[in-house]
Amino acid sequence: MEIMLLAHLADTHLGYAQYGRSWREEDVYRVFSEAFEKALSEGVDVIVISGDMFDRYRPPNRALKVAMEVIRKALDRGVRVYSILGEHDIPKRYDEVPQILVSGLKLLGTHKTPSHDIVTINGRDYAIAGISHYPPTLKHLSKLKERLQSLRSVLRNHKSILMLHQNIKQFFALEEGLDINDIPREVNYVALGHLHRRIISRLEEGTVIAYPGSLEILRSDEIDEWLSNGKGFYIVDLSSDEPIIHKVDVDVRPQLRISAKYPNHVISVKNAVARLRSLGVGIKWDRGILHVDIELPMSKKELGRDVVSEVVNAAGPSIYLRTKVKIVKNVERIPEIEGLRGIDEVGIIAKLLGVEGDIGERLAKLIIKLKNILAEIEEGDWSTYVDEILKFESVWRGKVAQLKIPERRVV
Repeated sequence: MEIMLLAHLADTHLGYAQYGRSWREEDVYRVFSEAFEKALSEGVDVIVISGDMFDRYRPPNRALKVAMEVIRKALDRGVRVYSILGEHDIPKRYDEVPQILVSGLKLLGTHKTPSHDIVTINGRDYAIAGISHYPPTLKHLSKLKERLQSLRSVLRNHKSILMLHQNIKQFFALEEGLDINDIPREVNYVALGHLHRRIISRLEEGTVIAYPGSLEILRSDEIDEWLSNGKGFYIVDLSSDEPIIHKVDVDVRPQLRISAKYPNHVISVKNAVARLRSLGVGIKWDRGILHVDIELPMSKKELGRDVVSEVVNAAGPSIYLRTKVKIVKNVERIPEIEGLRGIDEVGIIAKLLGVEGDIGERLAKLIIKLKNILAEIEEGDWSTYVDEILKFESVWRGKVAQLKIPERRVV
């Protein structure tokens, strides 16, 4: 059997300088180059970049130079490279897009470029289709759905890849987006961009929907995702009846985010620095990044500057520090509240949802964790827990719809 390998990248954000630091911009270029090198070493036939290739539609010259050099290496080895536009690299007014300056890069799905291309690899035809980003409004999404329908005949007649840079509501419910049922079932592999975390979903018909996530940690809320799932891209084998996906990681500069409560803030920071060193800071990396949310009681508010200085000294010169001080009110515990500790919160939620057993317990714990993160009682990536809760949607949706929410009385 002849093999067809696809490298799926997205959200590379070339030109982005996190915190305005040039060395963070270089990190973005480095992982982009590393991803291409790893893809080429695996013998891929096609590389797709599913939107937000550049961080803005007028990228710095350095970003253009890196894109040209890296993509040229792939083209020189006979590898085809495709891209679509994300919301970051779409011009905000009438103008040309930066991708047209990258010789050999095939841009799909704009009002000036085709929506698909047919390529022959090892004697077999493949359809590579793409639609550039549509804003997440009902009006624009309606037009996007029409364009998806128009591609069905092309996708049906070939093994096919569809590139999109959109939100899928089942994966992120807090932003308007496509429904998973809007995706044409004729396509074999949907190469998505926009969400910065890794997601793979297989539909009953065999279609695979996948987000590879961003190559780098671009926001502090991506740190937990990196720690659990890494950062990188996918290599997809399209030779079989259903796509086979291989996760490929790239080396990312270590970052951590912690909450440090006074008066134990120094100990918390030292522990975090030790963990950063275990991740290679001081050996492989010249510096790591540490985000510290400092909780300071109202009664100690005047110590804010001193506390920040202590945190800086504890971190040391090899740690780039991002601090945020949060003043918390001194709340006296009401004795009656102590009795609430005995309440079976998990059991109550599971009963409300009408779900018993291990599934009910797991779902209830996910909901409690999400509630605590949003209330800033616990740390974590809330979007990850939304994603997990949505996996059980078929279990809880009907019951939630039946719940009667008391109306608020206006006095």
